[in-house]
Amino acid sequence: MSSLVKNVSLSIALLSSLCFSYANAAEISGNSIVVQSCIDNQNFDEQGLIHCYQQAEATAKDQVYNLSSQGEHYKSAIDSQCQKLQVKLNTDTTMIKSDKEAKIAACYANGWSRARDTVLNEKY
Repeated sequence: MSSLVKNVSLSIALLSSLCFSYANAAEISGNSIVVQSCIDNQNFDEQGLIHCYQQAEATAKDQVYNLSSQGEHYKSAIDSQCQKLQVKLNTDTTMIKSDKEAKIAACYANGWSRARDTVLNEKY
């Protein structure tokens, strides 16, 4: 019986840490509303979550390019920030590949969502 309790406890700890890492997938400043909605959607598995981030990124990126002449400026800043994160994640041997992919996708989605909010002068 104690073996079962130990295994259940370890499983809960592992799942909790995985969920926590998705919730903190973005930069230190927090998640954009769009990324947070992806995280809050309990119907997504890992790939669904990554796809949601990628869709959020694509939509926001299109809006920035269509609504302003600053797309390249934002692209450079976002690429730089997310590439630094990728380098940092690549050195972390304790993370699984899909977790790293989710963090990178969230970085781009957050970056482009914030750029869109700035272009539209929206505050959340």
